Amino acid sequence: MTMIPREPFDHALSDHIDVLGTSCFAEQASMTTRQLNRIRSGDQPNPFHRAAEWSRLGTVESATILVSMVCEANDGFFIQEGGNDTTNIEDTIQKAADVIKGLADGSLDDGDRRLVQDAIAAMIGLLQK
Repeated sequence: MTMIPREPFDHALSDHIDVLGTSCFAEQASMTTRQLNRIRSGDQPNPFHRAAEWSRLGTVESATILVSMVCEANDGFFIQEGGNDTTNIEDTIQKAADVIKGLADGSLDDGDRRLVQDAIAAMIGLLQK
């Protein structure tokens, strides 16, 4: 079985912790500084690495859901790769049409805002190819 190397996740976590400091990060993550230090030392599993392993072991659909959840929790977006250019262009056009329809009726809820973000991200992705 292939394992995902842990080091990139350890560096990412350390960088994340360094932004807030150990005590503040631990408090905001609802953990003790002891738990956090055990994760940093490698004595306890790194949650980022664990999530990556879970996504690798599951189905493509479950991995997509996991990555989308992480992106959504961080106010980001996730563009799923795959398909051919024609399919991607058709999907992007449909998303753009849905966005225009949502903007035209003047009622933007959180779902509509998410749709706008996804459509814009998809259009940017197509332009960068």
